[in-house]
Amino acid sequence: MKLKILRFLDKAVEYSIYGMIFFIPISKAALGTFAGFTALFFLIKKILAPDFTSLKSDKTLFLLLLCFFIFMGLSLINSGPLIDKSIRALLIKWGRFPFLLWAIIDTFGDKKRIIRAVYVFLISATLVGLSVFTQRFMGFEFLRGRVLGSSSLPSTGPFNNQNGLAAYLSCLIPFVLSFSLWKWKRAFVKCLLFLITVILILSLNWTFCRGGWLGAIAGVI
Repeated sequence: MKLKILRFLDKAVEYSIYGMIFFIPISKAALGTFAGFTALFFLIKKILAPDFTSLKSDKTLFLLLLCFFIFMGLSLINSGPLIDKSIRALLIKWGRFPFLLWAIIDTFGDKKRIIRAVYVFLISATLVGLSVFTQRFMGFEFLRGRVLGSSSLPSTGPFNNQNGLAAYLSCLIPFVLSFSLWKWKRAFVKCLLFLITVILILSLNWTFCRGGWLGAIAGVI
C-alpha cells in the first residue's frame, strides 16, 4: 500500500512540474497552483520515504543557495519595524524556490521525464509565439485575450507588458535554437524546431525591447 502511495506521489510531483512549466508564460494563478501541488506532494513523499541523495548530488548548488539565504537573513538586521514582514518574505516567498528546485532535481533524474519536460516547454513556447502573431495581425492574443490597439505598439503576448514577454523569449530562444541545430534523423523535426525559433525571434522583435534583444543575442552566442 505504501509503495502504491509513493508511486502516486511521484507521478503527482512529476505532472505538477509539467503544469508549472506549461503555465509559466500564461497564468500566474495556474503556475502558483501547480507550484503548491508540487511542494505539497513532494513534502508528503519525503515524509513517507526520506531520501536526500539528490541533495548530495548537487552539493555545490545547494551550498551556494545556503550562503545566499544566510546573507539574506543577515540583511534582516536592517529591517527595523518591518522585521516580521521581512521574515515571512524570506521563508515563504524566497524559501519556496530552493524547495521547488529540490523537487525538480529529485524528480528529473530520469531521461524520459526530461524529454517530456522539453516537449511541454516547446508546446508552451509555441503557443506564446502564436499568440503574439494573432495579437499582431488580428488585434488580440488567444491565451489571455489581451488586445493590441495599434500595430505601432509593442506586443505583450499573454504577459502584462512587453518587458515580461521579452524576458521570457530572451531565455527561451537560445534553448529552442540549440534544439533546432541538433543533428536530427528526421528533417521534419529539425524544420519544425527551426520554424518555432523563427516565430519566437519575430515575437521578440515586436516587443521593441532592446534589453530583450541584447539578452537573446548574448544567450545565442
